[in-house]
Amino acid sequence: MSDLIDRYLGEHVPQLSPRNRSDQTSILRKIVEPEWGTRKATEITAEDVDRLLVKAAKGRPRPRKHPRRPGVKVIVKPTPVRANRVGEVVRKLFNLAIRWQMRTDNPVAGFTRNPQIPRDRYLSADEIKRLTDVLIKSPMREHHQAAPAHRRASRGSNERALGAVRSRKRDLD
Repeated sequence: MSDLIDRYLGEHVPQLSPRNRSDQTSILRKIVEPEWGTRKATEITAEDVDRLLVKAAKGRPRPRKHPRRPGVKVIVKPTPVRANRVGEVVRKLFNLAIRWQMRTDNPVAGFTRNPQIPRDRYLSADEIKRLTDVLIKSPMREHHQAAPAHRRASRGSNERALGAVRSRKRDLD
């Protein structure tokens, strides 16, 4: 598997965006290679893939810059989204192994994805200020269309950020 991973990182990964390249390299070097590095690509089965994805979903301790105090418990958070990403990368790895004639099938085909809960994103105070500045300069302001856009953008924001927007809006009126 180490040879397959090296070839994948050498031939496929350089074509990717820097962030994607970094993410895939990390997945392969820190999660996949420690588990399968000494095995042959043809030895990996669907059960091995399932075990790897379950382990990836459980999470792993993150390296720290500073040593932990004695007696402090290491908390490992579950990472189901990361496990899905691992599955996607490993599936691509084995698809290329088939193309490179290192395998005849893909043990990752049809892997079961973990459910993903969408995250809510709220504007920061700085983003709200920039949006308000743009809306002030916008020709929409004259047609009273800026107010609904402003309300939509500030929904769900924390009260301090929302208060800052309200005070800026009062200045406009």
